[in-house]
Amino acid sequence: MSVDKVLGDIFKKSFTDFFDSHKIEKPTPIDEQDLGSGVHYVANLSFFGEGFTGSTTLLVPEDCLKDSYPAKLNDSEDASPFFHDWASEIINIIVGNLKRLVTPYGVSFEITTPTVIRGKSMSFYDVGDRSRYSQHWQVGEHILAHFYSVKVYWEFDFDEPIQSEALAPGQLVRLKD
Repeated sequence: MSVDKVLGDIFKKSFTDFFDSHKIEKPTPIDEQDLGSGVHYVANLSFFGEGFTGSTTLLVPEDCLKDSYPAKLNDSEDASPFFHDWASEIINIIVGNLKRLVTPYGVSFEITTPTVIRGKSMSFYDVGDRSRYSQHWQVGEHILAHFYSVKVYWEFDFDEPIQSEALAPGQLVRLKD
């Protein structure tokens, strides 16, 4: 199986595992479509390791963040700081899921601090010499877009894991002293 196909599947699973672990309605993959002109949050996080660099970006409507936010918000206060933090947390968890899924294959990487912006009528462009994975998702009445961009400098072997299965989402590991 090609590295591009395997990475695409891993990227999608890292995204859907977030919803499973947080008991949020399961996303359904859909064809690419207009994301609307409402207020959206764009969360981006870059990662880098030996042999590759990349980033992942999530474009999510403000209403979706409101519906999935884990705490009850007071209607009278400005919720945008909470949604900014929630979008940042979501992208962190998605990349944490990615790290958990590639670790059994001997792939490790570092991550940057998430960047989150808020705006209307957002769009993305292709960055050229990188593999690009994108998927639009239906979550309830909301449409989200999830993108990965990866530059791989050599082939990784995803045919056979070099260690046991990936940890389950949220599973803790004890490190020896």
